[in-house]
Amino acid sequence: MTATHSAPLPGDGRREANAAAVLRAVLEHGPVARSTIARVSGLSPAAVSRQCSDLGRAGLLRDLPHLVETRGAGRPRTPVDLHTGEVGGPVAGGVHIGVPGSTFGLVDLRGRVVARRTFPHDGIARRDLVARIADALRDFMAAAPATRPVLGVGAVLGGWVDPGAGRVVRHDALGLHERPLADELAGALGLPVRIDNHARAIAQSEILFGHSAARRSLVHLFVGNVVDAAIGIAGVVHRGPASGAGTWPTCPCRAPTSRATAAVRAVWRPRSRTRPWWSPRYAKVSSPHRSSGCCGRRPRATSAPSGCCATGPVRSARRWPCCSTCSTRTWWW
Repeated sequence: MTATHSAPLPGDGRREANAAAVLRAVLEHGPVARSTIARVSGLSPAAVSRQCSDLGRAGLLRDLPHLVETRGAGRPRTPVDLHTGEVGGPVAGGVHIGVPGSTFGLVDLRGRVVARRTFPHDGIARRDLVARIADALRDFMAAAPATRPVLGVGAVLGGWVDPGAGRVVRHDALGLHERPLADELAGALGLPVRIDNHARAIAQSEILFGHSAARRSLVHLFVGNVVDAAIGIAGVVHRGPASGAGTWPTCPCRAPTSRATAAVRAVWRPRSRTRPWWSPRYAKVSSPHRSSGCCGRRPRATSAPSGCCATGPVRSARRWPCCSTCSTRTWWW
């Protein structure tokens, strides 16, 4: 690895970057000899040796003496690998907080699932949801094998999440706004917690554990109770200003209409020809958007759909045929 300075500088992150390079090489090629790690990572043999020693003391790497290579001259080469053993192999906790329920899991250093549990949100009020999830997650973590240390917990959910600040900026479906979720979970679990948007987390996991092509570039799109997207280029997931990249507005209505379908319409319908679908004036097509001969007819306004949680002048959804320039079939609100 080419370095600008001959001596380490405090706080420049070089040590962490070297450790990450060694772990990446072992993840991709392990069990692997230290000389091979130096070749594929670009680090010097001395740097690789120091990092392997430090990571071994931290319990992340282990030597495999039964796989010692004795071919050729020189000292035998003892390969190293990620510590995934049932005794002493560390694990990481994870929780996906969805709208209908949450999913808890434990994974080893290669991303393999060790334990899994679901936690439905039925009957839980929004104000109590985070506390109930934290209690259930604490019970799940307590049931983990005592021989496997837990490094920390990763929590993911849809909506606008700022991982640097550890807060959920906005998740309308769960009623979370400017919520310090990372601190709340860390206080309940007694473990370090990192949160992120679930689309970005999936993209990052594909880069770490998925196909090698994902490290060059990938696009991930999720459509469900929320609509989120993530883009990864050269192994880096794009976050955008204030970590707001990839968040899409979604249907706030609880009427018996598929939110996913509504979200897909909102994403793919040309913005230049329609207002946002959630606008109560959606049916008012302005004159520049109407060609000559457009029928321009609108249905009569009716009451809000049963179960709709939206406020304001919401109108029942009906299909009304219009000319092909406006839309073959238009959703009027």
